[in-house]
Amino acid sequence: MSTSRIPAAALFHFPASMPFFRKYGLFLFLWAVITGTWLRLTQLPHQMHFGDEWHAICTAARAAYGQILTSFGGSDHSIPIALYYKLVMDTAGLSEWGIRIPFFLAGILTILLLPLLIRRHVNGFSCLIFAWLLALSPLLVFFSRFARSYALVVLLGFSALIFFFRW
Repeated sequence: MSTSRIPAAALFHFPASMPFFRKYGLFLFLWAVITGTWLRLTQLPHQMHFGDEWHAICTAARAAYGQILTSFGGSDHSIPIALYYKLVMDTAGLSEWGIRIPFFLAGILTILLLPLLIRRHVNGFSCLIFAWLLALSPLLVFFSRFARSYALVVLLGFSALIFFFRW
């Protein structure tokens, strides 16, 4: 077997009775990641900030690091997100991408990593279906576009459950 190409059968466990998936499983998995990325990217620059997104931005603009760390403020901002915004404001300058990139990346990593984490426990076809469900889920697409911690919670929470199960 060539070392330059990793077959899907090695990445995911497709039985011999599923030759199509043994041959094209890796391509279908990567296509799910690409599709999910496109769904999360499309019209992202036109998405407006609303609600709690503004609270963290306003807090980062007004408060010092110590104030952000020790207070929820009147609008109950997210302390880690407000700290991140403050850090970006003080270094590179806060932009639309600076606001949304951690949550966008968490959404993409969810599609990429979670099926790989469960592959020990289910067959390759189930991993592939799971990747497509993660890529096409409207709620997960919204979480990846929304500048709140929901996309991070999905990625880290599910990963924690899998690692706990393995432990």
